[in-house]
Amino acid sequence: MKTFAQLCKAVSFPNNYKDLGRQYHTYEENTGLSAPLAFKAYSFLFPEKSLSMGILIHKLASELQHDPQVISDMVQNSETELIKALASESQGEDRIPIEEAFNLRHRIVEEGRLDFVDTASRMGMMEAQVFWHSVLDTRPRIITEWQFMRHLGKPTPEHDGKSYELQLRNAMSIYDPAEVMEKIFYDTYSLRDTQWWQLDKVQLQPKRFLSWGTDDALLSKAYNDGFMQLIPRNRDVKWKELTVTLHGREHKVWLEMVIDGKNTILDAVWPHAPKMGLSERLMNADNMSPWFPIQKPERMPRWNEVVEKMDDFHIRIPHMGEYDPYKKAGYMIVKDKQTMCLRLKSVIPVGDSDFYLEVEARDGIDYEYVGNVLINQLDDKTALFSKLRMVIGPHWGIQKQNWHVPEEYCIVVRVSSPYLDSGSLVTPVFVGFDDGAGASDVIQIVDMMAAPKENLLDMLEES
Repeated sequence: MKTFAQLCKAVSFPNNYKDLGRQYHTYEENTGLSAPLAFKAYSFLFPEKSLSMGILIHKLASELQHDPQVISDMVQNSETELIKALASESQGEDRIPIEEAFNLRHRIVEEGRLDFVDTASRMGMMEAQVFWHSVLDTRPRIITEWQFMRHLGKPTPEHDGKSYELQLRNAMSIYDPAEVMEKIFYDTYSLRDTQWWQLDKVQLQPKRFLSWGTDDALLSKAYNDGFMQLIPRNRDVKWKELTVTLHGREHKVWLEMVIDGKNTILDAVWPHAPKMGLSERLMNADNMSPWFPIQKPERMPRWNEVVEKMDDFHIRIPHMGEYDPYKKAGYMIVKDKQTMCLRLKSVIPVGDSDFYLEVEARDGIDYEYVGNVLINQLDDKTALFSKLRMVIGPHWGIQKQNWHVPEEYCIVVRVSSPYLDSGSLVTPVFVGFDDGAGASDVIQIVDMMAAPKENLLDMLEES
């Protein structure tokens, strides 16, 4: 593989992924990625450093003598639209050498030197789209790490009941990317060595969590007996390997820590005792020297309290059993995923001053009642009164009664709830009204009943 265009074609379309691997072709110079190019391509596609949209726009504005705000408005403050605009200036053929493309990115990102006119003239539109995508490291990435790694090498036969794909996934869980690629190119059979606690050198990768969906696994305590772990937002979480003293003996331990000045421990993995569950692992960490603060799992509170905590914390639903780097580590409650758009059906007064909102989801082209959500805050009630006045009329509140929203109107209510039980929302919490949404934004009831994906391998493949 000599040209950047060949790499772009190989990573941009799933049907072309096989073109990444030299092992799939005859050993002609222009086919597949050699080992040195594979290492560079990985750094290009999955960069550690990139430019923010704001910095790139300011560099462009300085070179082109434009107002940065004008450029930002032109691309609707969207990374995707900015990439399209930049790529549209590359009207030539796709021809730039692959090494030159890597060097250009280094010059722009690492050295801070942007010559946009010259850069745009060196490549075609397809190349430019991939190039600027990398400069901004826009998500989702063009290709996943798994897809890239899987297609670099020639699969080996199944070993000990493990397919090549499973061997590779396991290796990616305990080795850094450079080591994985070395094994792919020079010693594929070493991928089989996956008993992580027996290895001298392990680079534990970040834990993998599934997005916790709309099933009742958590609140029925079927998954982990109803435990959660709070992770402060805007903080890095990293593994640190230490040698510590535990019960008078030295032991190696891998500590999953929040890098926040206090280095709060989230997990402690002990290679000498790989079968410990999470509670026991953290109990050992509480008795080790040196000591660090520990964020232990706690019981799941009421849903409204969970919603309040999500402003400041990521919420894990951890796997409480033995540590296994090859499998999912539990679930994450994603705030937006638990918040849904529903139609306001009617309003029911409660007590002296509060209200229940009857809400409904779409069932095809019809609507289906899914529950009541309480509003009791003054600002929320004021917003409600304004909307009732608009759809019912100025005399809506003369009598204390239930008020029904006419079918021709769609007032969209944002509600947070963990799941649907027997057709009704469980512990729903009012989030707000969405003035910019309409009937098409109201969630379908079948989507509310969808369960999270249990199969991590499938999830990674699709992400």
